[in-house]
Amino acid sequence: MATLEERIAAAQVDTTELRARARVDDALWATVSANITNGEGQLETIADFGFCHPADIDACLHSLRSSLERARVGLLYDLCRGVCGLSPAMITTGDADVVQHDENLVPENSAKRRKVSHYLDPVMDGSFVMMDAADYDRYVTELQTRFGEIDDDNVPTREQLSGLKSRVDAGEVPYVDLSVFTANQRERLKSVRMSVWGLDEDGEAKRRVVSRCLPYLEWTVNFRVYSLGMIMLGC
Repeated sequence: MATLEERIAAAQVDTTELRARARVDDALWATVSANITNGEGQLETIADFGFCHPADIDACLHSLRSSLERARVGLLYDLCRGVCGLSPAMITTGDADVVQHDENLVPENSAKRRKVSHYLDPVMDGSFVMMDAADYDRYVTELQTRFGEIDDDNVPTREQLSGLKSRVDAGEVPYVDLSVFTANQRERLKSVRMSVWGLDEDGEAKRRVVSRCLPYLEWTVNFRVYSLGMIMLGC
């Protein structure tokens, strides 16, 4: 394995070739460079970008205008990290361990945040704040007081309820993809294969979307979880 010094030396090259592969044009690159450097310099080499802290890149991605721009810059970041001998950072869906890795990309209160794409909608960017365990227990207790004992599989998890609450509190339509917002979340997260940004056959940056058409019975079970979540939030 190459030493850190060797990896830094190997990455002291211009980003032009990798930017072309990721389709990051000069205007978008100038925006990213200004964001990362606070307008006080330029990202001149692959090392400059590839060794940036993932939290800084995540904040930069959230400042961009469109999902396509975020996709291309995220892909470029991983290409640069590869040259620097680092593992990919732009992981978007996966099992519980992957979720923890991805949370490290969220700069603010990272230990209490979850990705929207993991728990609500696989095509949505962003994250939400986890409610405290005590607050979640209070919601569950109030639900059981109203309806009696309820099978745990029908009660939304703390992550699911937190995600719903974040949308309700923001005044947004609390839409969820019922192929992701499911009962038995632990099993679903274990079974989902890790998905990352990549290039398709046309060289376009694409993200594998984990979504599927549900059988009616499974849809009704997942909708029951969603409905109870909305009831718990007083909606």
